[in-house]
Amino acid sequence: MLSTIKCGHCKSSLTQRFDEGGIVKYKCNCSLKVRTILICANCSKQFLNFPYLIRKTNYCSQKCYWTGTNKKKIKSCKVCGKNFKIKDYLIKQGYGFYCSKECWFDLFKRSKIKVKCIQCQKDFLVIRAVYKKHPKFCSKTCKDISEIDQIASICRGCKISFNLPRSAIDRGRGLFCTWKCYKKYKGESSLELLIRQQLEKMNEPFQQEVKFGKFRADFYLPKRNLIIECDGEYWHMDKKIKERDQRKDKVFEKLGYNILRLTGQQIINNDFILKNLLLIK
Repeated sequence: MLSTIKCGHCKSSLTQRFDEGGIVKYKCNCSLKVRTILICANCSKQFLNFPYLIRKTNYCSQKCYWTGTNKKKIKSCKVCGKNFKIKDYLIKQGYGFYCSKECWFDLFKRSKIKVKCIQCQKDFLVIRAVYKKHPKFCSKTCKDISEIDQIASICRGCKISFNLPRSAIDRGRGLFCTWKCYKKYKGESSLELLIRQQLEKMNEPFQQEVKFGKFRADFYLPKRNLIIECDGEYWHMDKKIKERDQRKDKVFEKLGYNILRLTGQQIINNDFILKNLLLIK
């Protein structure tokens, strides 16, 4: 192999051997031509190359390079047991235990431990590394709520004790634990009662006190995609309430709902036929 390469200057072959940095090299008599013998990582044949081209893995040809870098082995997935092919270099890097991301994530799910949030009392799952740190909350929201100065209050409706921030008490809240308790305690207004009775007579499907965004609608008719609002004059003549109603209408319209507003006088005096109004809408 070495005898086939001749120096163009001294006409000698690469017969002189020397070591440099732990690498065996061969040179001609005038030292102009230097080569080293390498072993192909794919076919194991010896071949000559320039010393500066030495790599961790060396190949004698492009064909051997593509064959060697695309070598695959058959492995068995630790989760589902299926056989799959994986490149040899990935196995050397520590991969090759799972056939897919789904199986890898499934292993994480199965190894998670159930913990109960001390704030909302809901169960949540954590990995073992997190469990060792003794997690107490399922989310940042629950953690933040627990750190707020809270006061125990008793709901006027269901008589159950519940906690809420001191700031809410200062704003005059804290009488009811939920909106449902508030409505049950307060009951529907006389105007809402009349509209509900008419809708029931008409066998019109409806939902009462439905929340859309940050606002609540008095009645929602899903069949007609219609919202009915009962506007009592005492409250709805107030400037702030009027401005709020305008904001509500904009939100409802943006969400794609039709709106029907009925005044207190219309409802009390029965100065309308609801069935006809619904046909118009």
